Amino acid sequence: MKKLFLILISLNFLLSQNLKKLDEEIRGIYKKISNSIFDIKLSHFYSTGFAFEKERIITILPEVEEGETVTVYQKNGEKFYGKIEGWDELTHIAVIKTEKNLKVPEFSKFEHLFPQLVLSFSLKGYGNFIMLSIYDEKGGKIYLEGDTPPSFSGAPVVNTRGKIIGILRGKKYSFDILQDIEWKKFYEKKEEDGVTNYKKYKMFLPEKYFLPELYYHEVSFKTVGYTYDYIIKRVNLIKEKGKIYPGFLGILIDYEDGVGIYIKRVLDGSPAEEAGLRKGDVIISFAGKEYDNLMEFVDAVKNTPAGTEVKMEIKRNNEIKDIKVKIGKRGKHFGRNFEEEFKKFFKKWFEFEE
Repeated sequence: MKKLFLILISLNFLLSQNLKKLDEEIRGIYKKISNSIFDIKLSHFYSTGFAFEKERIITILPEVEEGETVTVYQKNGEKFYGKIEGWDELTHIAVIKTEKNLKVPEFSKFEHLFPQLVLSFSLKGYGNFIMLSIYDEKGGKIYLEGDTPPSFSGAPVVNTRGKIIGILRGKKYSFDILQDIEWKKFYEKKEEDGVTNYKKYKMFLPEKYFLPELYYHEVSFKTVGYTYDYIIKRVNLIKEKGKIYPGFLGILIDYEDGVGIYIKRVLDGSPAEEAGLRKGDVIISFAGKEYDNLMEFVDAVKNTPAGTEVKMEIKRNNEIKDIKVKIGKRGKHFGRNFEEEFKKFFKKWFEFEE
């Protein structure tokens, strides 16, 4: 018993020493980059940001206009002002231009390690930190385990060497293609004897769409960020164009083994229709790259800024054709059309439920 007691005391001592060492290391990392982290205030919205260049701060913000003024707070409570240089509708990344000489932290390209332990810091709470584990990375997005409070939107994702490898955006739907749908439209309002009732649709999706069964109230979320490599590309576009919008073609697509990705429908007045794309066309390549995954193709279109001319290779009636399409910006009317077409497209997976 005495021996066991001594062993437990020794283990407890070793554990406490390791925790103390970990605490010191984390505090060291925070001290290293804290002077490059800022609180950003826009109207009634707060976020975190960090120095990206000597006179530029990067953050995550809701829709903003070029030239809009934001208030920036430093760790010591001092404040200064900056102006929105540009904004990315796809990622919500905003670039703030200041006249202040900022301390730029160290950055590092994202390393494809699994799992990967990272830290994130915000000035809210005087330097609170959270530890997150990266469990996936694809197309510039980082998916992380762990919850993020609102003030951490725009916070840096820092590796254990104290280098920034990305930025936090926040929670996002786990099924990307559904995130822009106004789900309330799938509820039918019905008046009966002066009482308002709502009938809802139960939706079933095949396994190739990742979730065999999905309900509106059960849509799960995950924490999403962007890698440093991806940030550079978006920031360069922002500096060039000011405000950038995700690409839009205006097609509904499906995938079939032995066929590939093919067009199910072309929306009226869309960039796809103007370019001459038709129902039944099989998409061989987009901007020189071949795709056999629906979501990867959708992401490729979204990541192409509106106004960009792209070459598509398609197969029509066993004939290969090259088509140039000018990527468009999805307006509100396209959004409404998309929802209606989406509902028709997946009609066989909808069942009416009392």
